[in-house]
Amino acid sequence: SLPGLPYECGWHALRPGTSGSRAYAFIQPRGTFCWSNTGLILPPENSKLGSVLIDTLTEPTLTRNMILDRPEARCPGGEHLLQGVIYTHPDVDHILGDQVVAHSVPRYGRAAINDELKTLKGTKPKLVIASLLGHALWSILETSGWRGWVSMVPNERARDVLLIVAGWGWMQSQLSGFRFEEVEVSLMKGVDNVIDKDEETVKVNGVSDIVVRYYGAIHSKSDSMVYLPSEKVVYTG
Repeated sequence: SLPGLPYECGWHALRPGTSGSRAYAFIQPRGTFCWSNTGLILPPENSKLGSVLIDTLTEPTLTRNMILDRPEARCPGGEHLLQGVIYTHPDVDHILGDQVVAHSVPRYGRAAINDELKTLKGTKPKLVIASLLGHALWSILETSGWRGWVSMVPNERARDVLLIVAGWGWMQSQLSGFRFEEVEVSLMKGVDNVIDKDEETVKVNGVSDIVVRYYGAIHSKSDSMVYLPSEKVVYTG
């Protein structure tokens, strides 16, 4: 965690006391396997204009609760009307909350966001079934004390396969706590303001200029960072 910023779930002001646009981060400890983070940029204190969300969360309920926890991010309504969502990259833990944001709110990001949403159509049953089966498998392995007997499996290939299966079960069990059954790709708007330059400035009423810089495939297949020059804050996604 940063000095003065506790590692606690919720919204945290990144530059408290500033006279310009106000930058917030939403974090979710433990911060692993789809427990992602988002950002929110608000206009200066006394302004009723503008509010920009940086990414959504892994599923609708998490995203809805996050928005309700920060009244200025409510859409539509709230003290500040949400006037934009900027997506940093197309991983599911940053885009699957899109359906809870009103379609009247513009979305900004690379074309890869829409490409990923297209590939996700029809995959919800697979996500739900895989997470449930993986959780059950991992529970059985843990109950059997598999770490103690796996090394005694005589066949090396069989042992390797068992380790791969165990790894899959563990990963899916980490995802079993998410409500993938709520995800409806058909309800997601996706990006309607496609950014195709390596650097582009997004202008939203009441908020300082926001710079979106593209860095190629770093963490995902298409990664951008969002920079708020006036406050020297960067959202890496």
